[in-house]
Amino acid sequence: MTPKRAPSPMLLAALRDTFGLLRARPCRRLALLSAALSLALLVAALAVMLLIYGHILAGEGAEKGRDQGLADLFGINGIAFLLVASIGLMTPVAAVFGALSAGPVSGMIEHLRWSMVAENQSRPPARDWVNFTGLLVAANALTIMLIVFLTDLLGSAALLLWPMVNGALLGREYFTLVARRHLDPGALAKLRAAHRGRIWVAGIVTALFLSLPLLNLAAPFLGLAWFAHIFHRLRAG
Repeated sequence: MTPKRAPSPMLLAALRDTFGLLRARPCRRLALLSAALSLALLVAALAVMLLIYGHILAGEGAEKGRDQGLADLFGINGIAFLLVASIGLMTPVAAVFGALSAGPVSGMIEHLRWSMVAENQSRPPARDWVNFTGLLVAANALTIMLIVFLTDLLGSAALLLWPMVNGALLGREYFTLVARRHLDPGALAKLRAAHRGRIWVAGIVTALFLSLPLLNLAAPFLGLAWFAHIFHRLRAG
């Protein structure tokens, strides 16, 4: 039996393909549009969070307290809070981005690098990606609480839970979004199970990209393009 290749060389080769295609003008154009979409989704998510924050302050009492709270929010501490919040919100933003953009991004990668057209061009049902986004939000909330609980025991090492959890969820979702364009559900599940380790590692790297300010706006596009290359390399054997 021929041994399987180690995950690192294949993942690195797929990552080189991803950045290499940025030299192509259509890829650069789509990358910029994708970053703009990520920014728009992030601003919308932050706006919802601010509305909830304002509603909580209004419900707690005095107008003076609400005004002071909003002033604090837009001060130095508030800007730092929004920056941290944007990092946390980028994971569900990446999930929504994947559902909206899997077709265009994967299609461009397949045309430029793999000279093919997907058999299935449809988007995932809205119910599927809404449920997955809800799962991500819930998983992140639980992970943050667990990190806070474990910080006294593990110190900063507890922070590793965040990319590990999000890597597992995002890796599975991005691989599924790319693979479902070519495989039926049974074949997709079989391929995904056979390479779950590689998919998890790629998901962790994508989650780490999402935690870096500014780069996180490009991370959903780069992650989706990377998973397109990973899928086709795995499928080719």
